[in-house]
Amino acid sequence: VRPLVESKYRVSKDRTRRAIAGLSMGGGQSLHIGLRHLDLFSAVGAFSAAAPTDAETVFASALGDAKGTNDKLQLLWIACGRDDSLLDRNAKLSAVLKARGIRHIYLATEGAHTYTVWRKYLGEFVPLLFR
Repeated sequence: VRPLVESKYRVSKDRTRRAIAGLSMGGGQSLHIGLRHLDLFSAVGAFSAAAPTDAETVFASALGDAKGTNDKLQLLWIACGRDDSLLDRNAKLSAVLKARGIRHIYLATEGAHTYTVWRKYLGEFVPLLFR
């Protein structure tokens, strides 16, 4: 069965040309899907993500093979506002990734859980996909 996106749109099947990103709960889903399906995506963006509180378990496969994960992942970009209630979860995820040697960008910026902040993140994240 072909994935829905592939059946509806002209998209590359090359994982090096695919990214997944989202905000809030969608950011959490982007992390869940992207880090567990590095066979489909080479870049993951999470904006004020509802990051899992049990990252060690949820991302055990990616965390257990830092070299393999780093080889496959061109970009892992996580950002959250300092006034956002999800800041602690994102900071803890970044700490786990760092401790396990997973390359990523983590930004704690000004702002809260708002579209104004997410629009800024999108403007910072997207150009990194085309380097």
